[in-house]
Amino acid sequence: MTVCIAAICTDYALDGAQSPVVVGASDRRLTLNDWTYEPPIWKRLDLAPQIVAMTAGNAAASAAMYEETRSWLAQNQTPHVKLAAEAWASAFAEYRRREAERSILAPLGLDLTTYRQEEREARVRLEDQLTRWQLDDEAIIAGLDPSGAHLYAVRDPGWASCEDQVCFAAIGSGSGHAAAEFMRAKYTWTFSVARALLLIYRAKKSSEVDPFVGSDTDLFVIGPGQDVHGPVNDALVELIAKVHDKTLRGQAAAFEEADKAIEKQVAVFIQERTQQTVEQDGASSDGEQSRRGGSEKAQETKD
Repeated sequence: MTVCIAAICTDYALDGAQSPVVVGASDRRLTLNDWTYEPPIWKRLDLAPQIVAMTAGNAAASAAMYEETRSWLAQNQTPHVKLAAEAWASAFAEYRRREAERSILAPLGLDLTTYRQEEREARVRLEDQLTRWQLDDEAIIAGLDPSGAHLYAVRDPGWASCEDQVCFAAIGSGSGHAAAEFMRAKYTWTFSVARALLLIYRAKKSSEVDPFVGSDTDLFVIGPGQDVHGPVNDALVELIAKVHDKTLRGQAAAFEEADKAIEKQVAVFIQERTQQTVEQDGASSDGEQSRRGGSEKAQETKD
């Protein structure tokens, strides 16, 4: 019941240098048990100086995974994005096991150890339920490390998939709409930061057709350099929003003009088809009358 998006792009410096950058966008809608609301807080969770997590699903579950991942990373002197993603995936799998145990086994007075002592038929049934039990939570782990910019998506049952090749990732109920914008744009890492920010904003706005995506939009940038990591300032967000809205108005006007042009041609096409049909019907009627007349004359001659 949300949308979170991240993408890898490139900063092109005036001196010709190129640096990898990660940009991200999200709404602010949170889900807590059966409730959803939009508090004025970021969905970006800092895991390391230049590594963040973005989450979709139950806020309580995300908080538990975040704390466990942070605890593990605190023991690592040089955190990498891949290690952070794998740590989150491990925390996901462990949380999933605990929740499955509480939901399926605890009501029967069992746990993950004692259920194995059940009769074979019951044990097989319980194992099937445990295997099919799912968490709807998702996460994006994104950032920079000594090897460059990286993106990972973590999903049930606790798998971390690297999205570096496609250079973008989207999670949440609005992810399909957001991903479609990147695919239409034929997105690659060669997009500049400016192009990537405008596209990710458009993707987030497109995802708002999903009724569970919030209307507030937060943008952030990681890089270039070693220390830059933070939200896009309000002035730039407002400018991106204005450019986006202007583009939409231009597209709407172009579509309207195209519709009028096509409507005119379609009207001519239908008129021509109608005239052809009338002429064909007339020719068929004349032919039928001619055949009837010939048959009648032949019958008279025979008589």
